[in-house]
Amino acid sequence: DNLQMLNIIGKWDSYASPTFAKKVLDNGASEMSINFDKSKNKFVLTQIAGVYPKNKIFQRESDSHLGPWSEAKLIYTIPETQEGHADYHKDTFCYAGKEYEQFGRKNQYVITYACNNPNEDTLYQNMGIYQPKAIRVKK
Repeated sequence: DNLQMLNIIGKWDSYASPTFAKKVLDNGASEMSINFDKSKNKFVLTQIAGVYPKNKIFQRESDSHLGPWSEAKLIYTIPETQEGHADYHKDTFCYAGKEYEQFGRKNQYVITYACNNPNEDTLYQNMGIYQPKAIRVKK
């Protein structure tokens, strides 16, 4: 009874099949955040997106939490996915990009993300890969 989805006619429905769910975002992510930014008077969606390995954090804005959403704006490139970084490995991928409004400041977002690597030996050799990261990004 608690799980509901927005159906194609715009009503919340406990019994809707995913076939009849309304699409509110192109290229979404399974882990992302939507918060209301009072300084912009907009909803802000934060997510990691792109092709594998995903290494960029984007934001979109909307007047409603249901969209329509603006085009994605790149706000951060994850350094662990860049050659030359201490925790770089070619197979490292990142996910779960989210913004935390309760920790942000007037001119900054606080964003977290996580990285991983499919090779267990790589993770044992570099424990810095599989740790949650928190960053501050200018609004």
